[in-house]
Amino acid sequence: MPAVGNELAVTNIADLIEASGRTWREYAESLPSAGFAVDTAEYAVRHNPFVYYKDIAGNAQRERTHIVPLARLATDLSSAQTTPDYAFITPNVLDDMHSGTDPVAAGDRWLARTVPLILGSPAFKTSTSLLIVTWDEDLGAPGNHIPTILCGNAVKPGYRSGRRYDHYSLLHTIEAAWQLAPMTANDAHAPTMNEFFK
Repeated sequence: MPAVGNELAVTNIADLIEASGRTWREYAESLPSAGFAVDTAEYAVRHNPFVYYKDIAGNAQRERTHIVPLARLATDLSSAQTTPDYAFITPNVLDDMHSGTDPVAAGDRWLARTVPLILGSPAFKTSTSLLIVTWDEDLGAPGNHIPTILCGNAVKPGYRSGRRYDHYSLLHTIEAAWQLAPMTANDAHAPTMNEFFK
């Protein structure tokens, strides 16, 4: 399988999760097959962060086990035992709110299909689960403000915060919850999002 080029030889969140005895999986919409690492008309490699790490992209078994088509999500969610501890879910280029004649409507439709699948699944209902919906960027406004929505039985219903958080905060929140060592000074010094939880 061809590599994407310029992969990083650094510790990543997948490494920390596996080292802690937990499981992870990337579910990518329109991914042709498990471990696939080449752009297609609808699948963009650039939206799959895990193939940018040498210890994942350079390991065919690890790629096939952990980077799978989104269609597999419903099967995995059928029980807590088949659902990974950490799931990273990526829409395709038609549903990522960037492309097409009405990209926001397309993304909204994707969320309307995907979020109920997760929230209504046996895995989500029978274990302490957290769904985080976030974006990578806004439309270029000053400050790059993006919404981040947290759903789960440990989240305070309807809670909103005026505090500034970023993606490092989200990463640090995951690390802190699972007692994983921060990977860089960026996540180590980012505030955790603990105020959202009961």
